[in-house]
Amino acid sequence: VQQDQLVAGFVGQTAPKTQKVIDSAVGGVLFIDEAYRLSEGDNEFCKEAIEQLMRAMNEPPTKAPVMIFAGYPEQMKHFMEKNDGLYRRIPYTFDF
Repeated sequence: VQQDQLVAGFVGQTAPKTQKVIDSAVGGVLFIDEAYRLSEGDNEFCKEAIEQLMRAMNEPPTKAPVMIFAGYPEQMKHFMEKNDGLYRRIPYTFDF
């Protein structure tokens, strides 16, 4: 998925939209391409999507998908720095 499939344009719509994508991937893998786009600028809707993804990462494996965040190394570094909680929830990174 990409940013537009997670982020809505109005207050209160992003969390449910993101959760719907998460729910559809439970038992499998949620691949977020160009994940760094969620951290660009001060977009509150993107911040809400990141927070919803982080909530799902706290769930037991039977209630959340494996999540892969993909993007260019430098931009992904910025993405990880956007919220300190991401480092605790994403312990492994791979550059290839």
